[in-house]
Amino acid sequence: FMPSAFPVAHRQKVPRTVFMGTHAPAQKKRQQQQQQQPTPTPKAVTPLPPPATNKRKKRKMTATESASATSVAAFAAVEEPQILTLTALDPKSLCAVASASSGGLFAHAVRSDELWAHCLERTFGLVGEAAKRGPKGECTKSRYKSFQEWFGPIKDIGLSTSLLEKPLQQPLCSHFVPSWATIHRTLRKEASLIPQTLRPPATAEALEKLQAFFEECSPNRGRLHSAVKGFWSLHDGQNVPGNFCRNMLKLPPVCEKHEEMTRFQGLFGGYQVYDFSGSQWFLPLVPAVELTRILRDSFSEDHPTKLVFSIGLYGRGIKFMMVDMLDGSVFAGCNTKLPSQFLPAAPDQSTSEAREAGIVRWFAEYARRLEDGTYVERALVPSEPDETQGISLFPTKGPDYSVAVTRGVEVSASSLFAPELPAQGWAYSIALRLVGTKEERGFETCQLTTRTWNIEFEGERPDTIHGDGVIGLFPILRDGGWICDQDSDPHGQYNEENTTIEGEFRYQSCSQAAASMKGHFGGTVKMVPGRSRKPSGQPFDATVAPFRLAIPEYLF
Repeated sequence: FMPSAFPVAHRQKVPRTVFMGTHAPAQKKRQQQQQQQPTPTPKAVTPLPPPATNKRKKRKMTATESASATSVAAFAAVEEPQILTLTALDPKSLCAVASASSGGLFAHAVRSDELWAHCLERTFGLVGEAAKRGPKGECTKSRYKSFQEWFGPIKDIGLSTSLLEKPLQQPLCSHFVPSWATIHRTLRKEASLIPQTLRPPATAEALEKLQAFFEECSPNRGRLHSAVKGFWSLHDGQNVPGNFCRNMLKLPPVCEKHEEMTRFQGLFGGYQVYDFSGSQWFLPLVPAVELTRILRDSFSEDHPTKLVFSIGLYGRGIKFMMVDMLDGSVFAGCNTKLPSQFLPAAPDQSTSEAREAGIVRWFAEYARRLEDGTYVERALVPSEPDETQGISLFPTKGPDYSVAVTRGVEVSASSLFAPELPAQGWAYSIALRLVGTKEERGFETCQLTTRTWNIEFEGERPDTIHGDGVIGLFPILRDGGWICDQDSDPHGQYNEENTTIEGEFRYQSCSQAAASMKGHFGGTVKMVPGRSRKPSGQPFDATVAPFRLAIPEYLF
């Protein structure tokens, strides 16, 4: 950097040696002048003994230390003007200055806490104690280090280029940064198409429409919650397919359509049961406001400040997620329940000292479940694996999941609460596969022939159900998959003839609601070694371990 970068008033006062970050030439010249002067004869003075408490001599400063002290003193005089100059730069330019400056005034100013505190507030909305911590809550040594820690997740989200090169219209909501980073990392590992559907941050015009809609819905009720406004600060929803907007949401086709996009690629996952299938889409802010206007007439007077941010269509059933614009709490609703029965989608923290908006906790929990594999991406409709890839809301772990192995037949099962279905109860998924070796099991293949379900709810008599096969299928299991032919698929649901389908056999069905809404589902499936029409051993019952039927704390 040249001295012309400084204001004129300061340029005249700062020596060039100070600006360049080294004072060795000036120090050497002063030492030569001192050596040329005659040394005065000291008077005879009796030396005093050193104090007993201070036996160490004071170390003389080196030339480098002396120069550094002089530089700091000079910097203190001009620190504020340089910081004011640097605040006009975007983060990318500041990072370039920080890496290129090894000494001098700019090297001090570009790493000052005051400057990067300004960047943290401008970019992430972080002030005070929050600016001293990273995205995981860890303390950092400086604001510069804190900015670096926050910028890591931004690179995972894919916003680093736009974030660094131009000023933001509004700060990114720091509450959602770690969760968005987790979602992007997880979906990238799965080679998912869903990240391609995500839109850039919401525009200032969209945020103004949200503010106007809030004031229209709740005059004199309070302020729009910052977390609600910040929910769209990193991604303005998804590029929802055009026909989805026109035919189903009754909205104009304001969103772009990706060539490979299907209705199963909603960000918040989906499922299939019989003819009911779909996924939950993250709506862009403006369509979310318009859809809420359409639905508001059906809401009761008790819900004037709710905003629909996600919607899924499952045949005749419609499920939508809503956020309260006043306090940030989240609710799940559907067209099969009255508005007064909107269900909380996240636990209440009204009594907690460290209260966090429900939308923040709901989104963080969803990101955690994606990261730890509770929700995985797979075919939502088992008979159509290529066309229905999406995030499955049937869990693979937790209290709503069970697994058991009987004679080499592994049966895993799980449930999800689905009030949008006609039964207004639960959808459940049961998967079967062979484990171990042929020698360990005593058979190479085996076929499912009958099922027995035991369903029990609190305060009610147990219900036992017997039937042939499962949803009209009689799968023949073999190592690595199952055989699909006339014996296993007599009704041609899979449109396959005499072929082996790789992976586990999976089927999905539903169970109706009960008065207590608390119960368990389990039972057995009858397996015949070989085939039912040509057995190679005695039939046996494979256990379906009980899994929970309940309304969970978090609804997705």
